[in-house]
Amino acid sequence: AAAGEISPAAAAVLNISLNNRTKPYIVFITTAMSISSIYFMLVMSLVLHAFCPWCVFSALLSISSSLFTLFAWNPLRGSLLLTSALAASSTTITVALAFISLITTPYIPAIQTSATGHYIPPAITTHSAPPWLALSAKLRGAGARMYGAYWCSHCFNQKQEMGEEAFSAVEYVECAKEGERSQAEMCRERGVPGYPTWEIRGEFYPGEQSIEDIREILELPP
Repeated sequence: AAAGEISPAAAAVLNISLNNRTKPYIVFITTAMSISSIYFMLVMSLVLHAFCPWCVFSALLSISSSLFTLFAWNPLRGSLLLTSALAASSTTITVALAFISLITTPYIPAIQTSATGHYIPPAITTHSAPPWLALSAKLRGAGARMYGAYWCSHCFNQKQEMGEEAFSAVEYVECAKEGERSQAEMCRERGVPGYPTWEIRGEFYPGEQSIEDIREILELPP
């Protein structure tokens, strides 16, 4: 985000102070930053299903710096129509992705703090279906554990899918330093790649897992 906020001012200074020989490189760098910002916005919306206002702000600034350098570059200075079209399309894409991120961000109940001042994950509000109850016994027998964080929406989704009774049979490891009964050091030492991550028979399985996914994992040879 910091790079996105600094880039427009830096681009302006560079365009004024540097000659035409160096300006193509500036155009290349700022264009690459703009493309990267759009890519990260796609990841944020379609993969992480999260909303980050500062990320959106940074993307807008990166795109504006790219358009500024394109417009200021002499060979393209006459292409006002092209520059305007690029500006409109880039802004539209960024705003659309921000809107998608906002409406697809999963709902998480308010996070409570314990008497020690640490954060407690939201309570599970669903009850377990019989298939999950049957599978939870096998997970317990396989020594399965789930690594997560109190603020993680996907961790909450996984717990809600399993239900309170089934998830209570699984070892849960809190990886956030500010979380209640945090085991952040253990998570770092184990190299947990993200949240949630399942560990079953010593193997990591990142991301939310459906009941079919868990069945397939448990059926793998030890």
